[in-house]
Amino acid sequence: MNVVIGKKLIMAQARMEADEYVATHDDIDMRTAPPAVKNNRLYDETVLKMRWDLCSSCEFLTDDLRCQKCGCPMMSKHKIAYARCPIGKWEKYDINHTKPFHNLQAVPK
Repeated sequence: MNVVIGKKLIMAQARMEADEYVATHDDIDMRTAPPAVKNNRLYDETVLKMRWDLCSSCEFLTDDLRCQKCGCPMMSKHKIAYARCPIGKWEKYDINHTKPFHNLQAVPK
C-alpha cells in the first residue's frame, strides 16, 4: 500500500516539474530538461504534426505561440505525451501505444 502511494507521489512530483518546465520554456532543450520531460517527450511525427496543425490553426494561439487558455508555449507543450489541449482539440497520448488516440479532430494521414 505504501509503495503504491509513494509511486503516485513521485509521478505527481515529476509531472509538476515537467509542467513547470514546459510553462517556462519556449522549446525543449534536452540538455537542460528534467527527466520527467525527457521521459515523456513525443517522437511520433504523425502525432506531433497533428497536434501542431490543430494548435497553429487555433483561435487561442497568440503571435508568440502561447495558448491564451492555459498560457503554455505550444512549441514545447505539444511535444509532451501526457499534455492535453485545454479546450479538448487533442488529448494525452499513451507513449507505450497501449491506448488509442482520444478526441482527435484531425485524423493523421
